[in-house]
Amino acid sequence: METHKPLVSVICPSLNLARFVRQTVQSVIDQDYPNIELIVMDGGSNDGTIEILSHFNDVRTFVQADTGVEEALQNGIKKSRGDLIMFMMISDSYADKTWISTCVEAMERSPDISLFWGLPRYISEDGDIGSIGFQRLLNETDLARKSDFTRWLKTGQHFPECNMCVRREVIQKVFLDINNADRSLDIFLEFSKRFHIEGYMSGFIAVVANYGRDHSGQRGKLERKAGVLAIRERNYRRCRFSYARRILCSSQQHQFRLPNGASVDVLTLGLTDRIWIGFLIIVNESKRVFINAAIATKAKGLRVRSFKL
Repeated sequence: METHKPLVSVICPSLNLARFVRQTVQSVIDQDYPNIELIVMDGGSNDGTIEILSHFNDVRTFVQADTGVEEALQNGIKKSRGDLIMFMMISDSYADKTWISTCVEAMERSPDISLFWGLPRYISEDGDIGSIGFQRLLNETDLARKSDFTRWLKTGQHFPECNMCVRREVIQKVFLDINNADRSLDIFLEFSKRFHIEGYMSGFIAVVANYGRDHSGQRGKLERKAGVLAIRERNYRRCRFSYARRILCSSQQHQFRLPNGASVDVLTLGLTDRIWIGFLIIVNESKRVFINAAIATKAKGLRVRSFKL
């Protein structure tokens, strides 16, 4: 007799990217896991996206005014029914047909872990396969709980948004609490930061899980060009180093938590980790001071000169 399989909700924001819709939806349908709910939150596409989606009987499509991908994702969570929540951009797709079942099995084996994540692989607008993101982690076999939190303190590497699998109670508490109108924040960077600081535990699975497509008109490209993404990354980095500094100075005790919020353990950093994180804090602080000095100098109308040593 087959036991109950948790429902997995895949939430997909969409706006005028009809050329990618079939491949993205099909990559979800082709997953070998039997209990998936695909929710598409469309911002009012007028390029044929809605017509394409209407041919898929198992897709729950909601059309609303375009108020940004952040609000679309949060509204999708509210409309979802799944025990586990995942995201998928309408231009992206799964690279591994067993990814969702792999995540579910990992969650069932590790009830203390709130989130599992894998590796993204880049793909061009025309479908050419590119490099694997964070490829150095492919041989990692023990990156979970304390070790994954320590990785975050050291690197700041956020969870890949289109392959992370999160327990419902955690994503409701953390993701829905983010102010989607605050344009100084990137919602995925903010989620990664809050998830870690609030003490929830994550685990890494060494699998190339999804394709992230590089295409014209991509939101990230536009935000990078406008300088918006640099500001958000700087805010994210500042908060991470501030938290790391408090841990090193013993003014902050990092408390690990179960998905239900119950406290289970306190972080103890080894000497090597303390030295390395301290070094990174010093380097970041030095860069910040230099940048601020350069900005102040430029504001006074003076010229900042560089010299070769």
